[in-house]
Amino acid sequence: MKIVKRIIKFIILVAIVAVLIFVQRGHELYMEAILETPIAEKVASIKEKNNYTYLDEIPEIYKKAVIAVEDNRFYAHTRH
Repeated sequence: MKIVKRIIKFIILVAIVAVLIFVQRGHELYMEAILETPIAEKVASIKEKNNYTYLDEIPEIYKKAVIAVEDNRFYAHTRH
């Protein structure tokens, strides 16, 4: 039984280390992307595209449908 507990602890430890490495690498990639193209510049380039649609141009029923599918508690945790 002690061996099984040790194996489980080892697997958990390896999983934690793997997640930490994954998160660290993701953060490094994010920082590289931000340094390459600042967010404000990226937003401006997206807004310049012909197919960019402003939020007030999107039908209300579409917005509600997206919220219902993505996060039906959206309004509950956006109220402060």
